[in-house]
Amino acid sequence: MSYSTQQDILDFVEDNNVKFVRFAFCDIFGTQKNIAVLASNLSKALEEGVCFDGSSIAGFMHVEESDLVLRPDLSTVTILPWRPTEGRVMQFFCDVEKPDGAVVQFGGQTAIKLTKALTEMGVPILGTSERDIDRAEDREEFDEILEQCGIPRPAGQTIFTTEEALEAAHQLEYPVLVRPSYVLGGQGMEIARSDADIIEFMKIITSHMEIKEHPILVDKYVEGQECEVDAVCDGEDILVPGIMQHLERAGVHSGDSISVYPAQTLPHEICMKLVEHSRALARALHVKGLINIQFIVKDGRVYVIEVNPRSSRTVPYISKVTGVPIVKLATQVILGGKLSDMGYGTGLYKKSKLVAVKMPVFSFEKLIDADTSLGPEMKSTGEVLGVSPDYAEALYKAFLGAGLKLHPHGKVLCSVNNHDKAELRELAAGYEELGYHLMATPGTAKDLKEHGISCEVVEDFGEHMETLHQAGIALVINTATHGRRPERAGFKLRRWSVENGVTCLTSLDTVRALLFALHSAMEKGFDVVDLAKI
Repeated sequence: MSYSTQQDILDFVEDNNVKFVRFAFCDIFGTQKNIAVLASNLSKALEEGVCFDGSSIAGFMHVEESDLVLRPDLSTVTILPWRPTEGRVMQFFCDVEKPDGAVVQFGGQTAIKLTKALTEMGVPILGTSERDIDRAEDREEFDEILEQCGIPRPAGQTIFTTEEALEAAHQLEYPVLVRPSYVLGGQGMEIARSDADIIEFMKIITSHMEIKEHPILVDKYVEGQECEVDAVCDGEDILVPGIMQHLERAGVHSGDSISVYPAQTLPHEICMKLVEHSRALARALHVKGLINIQFIVKDGRVYVIEVNPRSSRTVPYISKVTGVPIVKLATQVILGGKLSDMGYGTGLYKKSKLVAVKMPVFSFEKLIDADTSLGPEMKSTGEVLGVSPDYAEALYKAFLGAGLKLHPHGKVLCSVNNHDKAELRELAAGYEELGYHLMATPGTAKDLKEHGISCEVVEDFGEHMETLHQAGIALVINTATHGRRPERAGFKLRRWSVENGVTCLTSLDTVRALLFALHSAMEKGFDVVDLAKI
């Protein structure tokens, strides 16, 4: 591009107050092809920007290594700001650059949502087609694919109105998962346990989006073990670098869950079933490039809960710990390569000798009145990695990296809902065994004492939060009662924890993982792993 054209674009951006989404055009030697590679929208979701930019930039670099060589001087690659919601802005850039094709699968949901608009402008989508991307999101078409492949999924329905949502919930039976289609990070996704929840959630969803364009999905909520696969497919063969297991049970967004590679408790036959289902789905969707699939395992049965024919936030992590350059292989596939020629084989790749734990990082202290309780809608803004040959050590490192502040033998305040009281007993006893002093709100304390676990009772602090300051609390364990009510004591407790730098865990699965890691840390120290040598 000439300077004058760049200046024209910069003037246009400034005049139209265009927000930032990276949209880069690459000139390719030999054929003089101009390829658009879409990255993510930093202004929309910080973690999407960080994670998916890693894949997008890697995509640029690996086009350079392919038979069609990217100009090695990356300063000549044009990177343009772009507001994707404005068709005229999109059209302007395409008119100026006249791309011969676009790669959308490295830029997350932000980029994937633009496939239809690009296709209508006459820009070919490289890799997985726009039609197949849409089939993965369309409820009826995707259900047909699952039926053809013989793969179960939680029962669900597509709805457009609150009345239809209520009818679907009654047919499926509560609890159900309510979510918009084509959304980023589980936005607007909630677990509904009553008609009142359905009415509340539908009101929120319909106030933020046009349902005619993006219908609502209502699924039966299955509380099982969630796991995840990132894979590369060339249309026939598939390569799965590794299977990741989430520590939090289904219901917490995958971006907010602690993810462990390799899976620690999944039986071999379940792992093989996951690979088999991944291969069948990739072929059915004619995937050429990357695919991310999320599963639930319950009572030995594997369900598919989501398929994304694109990169995911776990791609940089799984690439690092397995040594499989996923984006490089996907780029070669997009440009016509075959997995069988790339030297990494097909099927499930060999296990690494190291255990890697990806743990989310949150920024609640910067978000006034944001509820820290985890659920289906993603809230994390980053992640850290704990690596070790030993699982417990890797887990403890990840907690430390995520900013855990827990003094040995400090005070632990417990306040959980009625559903979680039975499960808390064993965990509370474990912390007491490690030398922590237990405190609890009246209802939780009553249950613990009835089962032989001593604890100090903390009276109602809803209007007197200063009592918590005086208590010297090191850890808060709190599971929310259902509903969006900032006036509740539980919400105030979670906000107090954030604002005072006290670690607050809102999932008992996370509480259990921390207990396991602390046991190991107290028994032995830990070693340093050089990430550069992995």
